[in-house]
Amino acid sequence: WIHAHPGRFTFDTGFTGMSFLKSLMYAFAGSPAELQGPFDPVAYGRLRDQVFAWVQSVRADLWHHGEAFPASTAQLHQLFANGEVDFSMSFNDGEVDNKVDSGMFPATATAFALTTGTLQNSHYLGIVERSTHRAAAMVVVNFLISPAAQLRKLEPAVWGDGTVLALDNLPPSWRARFVAAEQRRHAPPRSALQPYARREPAPEVMIRLSRDFRHQVLHE
Repeated sequence: WIHAHPGRFTFDTGFTGMSFLKSLMYAFAGSPAELQGPFDPVAYGRLRDQVFAWVQSVRADLWHHGEAFPASTAQLHQLFANGEVDFSMSFNDGEVDNKVDSGMFPATATAFALTTGTLQNSHYLGIVERSTHRAAAMVVVNFLISPAAQLRKLEPAVWGDGTVLALDNLPPSWRARFVAAEQRRHAPPRSALQPYARREPAPEVMIRLSRDFRHQVLHE
């Protein structure tokens, strides 16, 4: 597709773009198990080289001939909104509804996942170790993971992000409200995307991939 549509695809050099490359590592892996468990430098090196070889094979047909990359998903979203590229990326599969409703993305925008494997991630909430208001911070964290806040977060006009709650563990009344709320117009239901979800590899993969991409691909 990239060769047939030169200049219409790119990825950012930040967290999401590097996560796209990690998804490609899953595509080249013989089994998802190669990227799960403790960091394996041999498997990492082999898969990194395959991914970088792929990048170089399509580079001339990327946006700006692969001579420049957006630095963040915000910049990539803007390129998509401007009609300069045909794809953007997000860890929030419901973000497309938010962006369409806000007028940033065209109404034809649709979310999908790579069928060869797409990283699935979660938000993390933490409290600074030396916090002087630990109890208050815990109240805020508890609110953010409450059914009421999570349901509000689902609304495209608010965020459009999925919930971290296990719906089967909720009281029937709350579960019914979540099921009714997940009426996305521009993204498949999560149940349709879940078969393609892949776990985050060991943290060392991201650390090395970001470094190696800058050295070996961007030559920084």
